[in-house]
Amino acid sequence: MNGEKAKFNIEKIEAERDILLAGRDIIIQHQITQKPIKIPIIEDTLKKGRKLEGDFFKEESRWIDFEEGFIVERKEVNEIIKKMKNEKTQLILGAPASGKSIILKNIGFKLAKDNKSVHIVELKQHSRDEIKLFFENIPKLNNENAIFIVDDAHLNFEDCEKLIEDFENEGKGNLIIGSRETEEIIKGHLKEGSEFRDLIEKKKYIRINAEDVTEEMIRTFLEKKHQKYDFSSERIKIVSDNLEKYKKDLWHLSWALKAYNPEKNSVSKDEICEKIRDSIRKIEVRKGQDDLNAENIFLPLSIFYRFEIPVERNYLEEQMGIAGNIINQLIGLHEIREKEEAHKILSLHHSSIAELFFRTYLRYLDLGRITRTKILNQKDEKDFYFPFYQYITSADRNIVDIVISLQRDFSDEKGGLTLLRKLVEQDKIQKSIETGINKEEDIEKITICISGISEANPKFLNELIEKLGSIKLESKILGESDIENIGTFIYEIFSGNPIVGIELLSDLVLKTLRTKMELELNIEKIGRFINEISYVNNLFAEEFVDIVKSKIETESDIEKIRSCVSEISYINKDFGIKLVNIVKSKLEKETEIEKVLSCIIEISRASEEVKNEILNRLNPKLRDELQMLLIQK
Repeated sequence: MNGEKAKFNIEKIEAERDILLAGRDIIIQHQITQKPIKIPIIEDTLKKGRKLEGDFFKEESRWIDFEEGFIVERKEVNEIIKKMKNEKTQLILGAPASGKSIILKNIGFKLAKDNKSVHIVELKQHSRDEIKLFFENIPKLNNENAIFIVDDAHLNFEDCEKLIEDFENEGKGNLIIGSRETEEIIKGHLKEGSEFRDLIEKKKYIRINAEDVTEEMIRTFLEKKHQKYDFSSERIKIVSDNLEKYKKDLWHLSWALKAYNPEKNSVSKDEICEKIRDSIRKIEVRKGQDDLNAENIFLPLSIFYRFEIPVERNYLEEQMGIAGNIINQLIGLHEIREKEEAHKILSLHHSSIAELFFRTYLRYLDLGRITRTKILNQKDEKDFYFPFYQYITSADRNIVDIVISLQRDFSDEKGGLTLLRKLVEQDKIQKSIETGINKEEDIEKITICISGISEANPKFLNELIEKLGSIKLESKILGESDIENIGTFIYEIFSGNPIVGIELLSDLVLKTLRTKMELELNIEKIGRFINEISYVNNLFAEEFVDIVKSKIETESDIEKIRSCVSEISYINKDFGIKLVNIVKSKLEKETEIEKVLSCIIEISRASEEVKNEILNRLNPKLRDELQMLLIQK
């Protein structure tokens, strides 16, 4: 790498990292590994310049598919591009298979055609270490014209929150984030000060629905794919109406259209399964070569990836007997994905594709027979609990990630929570979870895992926390720098086992937390930390009053002070009362009355008593003005 540095304009970002700029390429060099990692440009992601044929509904859309009109351009594409002039960061929200990824890539395609520098980070494609490296450095790039697109933010919500915060504060160019609507977003439970909540409240987002594009998709497909049938508008309407049941999921609709017989006006679920079965058994490689049969590898991948759980490659090769050359061919044909974490892991491209394939395997019990026999081990043909048990217990798997993925199915629509409940009843699984949490260094992941277990089996969680013990759990706190993550972690431990939760609040933890709070620059995070800790022990939380006061004193943004004080006062009124004088002083210095009013209103929602104390201590002129405005509100 050192020999190549003369070719690049090197911008030193941190002592331990370089960012190398070569044309549009951004290459990050890590000091520890010395491995150069490129933030992908949209042209590479869409395989611009490759000799490929355009077509409908590929697992991975390509440049030529956009160029030749095989992908319908949605109105949201131009809406988002227009907003880029005034909005630095934008959010695209939608249900699974509503078209978020296609919209993001279409935006990238249009901007790149206009000679813009577009980089895209697809979280499914990169290891967690690569993602952290990208997110740390994107806000530090000094390029006003760069556009950064991040897809599947729901897979790494906290890191995306941090990226948005850093990019808003110091980033250059534009950032566009695509995410599924998580449970917190759907139920309106995003925390005060959350970057996602802020974007939603400031209307810097677009919510998309699959149904908004389905009519145009169907029309384009019928007219382009079946030209000789000369479809009339009336017949297109008939076909579209008959496909209504597939329109909430664009992958389901895509396979319905793939299975469509132009001699008819409808497609049945059996016809879709038949089309999928035949496609799985005959994957076209290239002219002159035999088709590839993927039925034995797609079975385990579909079972797990319904819940967005990738499968270790060595499990497929060593235990399922899948030939390595078959796997390599499927990766080369872009039928499956491979990325490297601790081990190489494989997946299908989307959980909706996995769901369709899974249903097909349930419909055709001879499909994937060889692998099915090994997976089910003479169990019920349709009981797919056993593959998870076998996979987890057959080697040292990352069970923390598996629990997190299963608990994302919070509505139990696919049976994720039911499956998790069944798994955690088993002694071997319980031992694996204990081992996994002991080994896991990421406190955020441990917290989400514990939250999932609390939904599945509260009794086991209580016992698990007791086995882990306060000393082991304390070490997790000492190794974490993010004060908000620590607060949520302590709260979840307390909820699962109050005795151990209280034991965590030791003198050592208190001293450590004071140091971490003094280093924390984000006052909103401090407010959320105090909120979580107050659920556990109000008196312990009040040990930090002096630090919170000093943070409010040095904070110039009244909106951030509002967020901090509201979070604290909501759960700990006594703590809020102790902040009244410093808040009163900041409000009296604020020149914009609307910001002062907003602060008072938000605090009143958290605690009427804290609000009244602040009003009573304000100078009479400001107090009278605010009271008049409150009456008008």
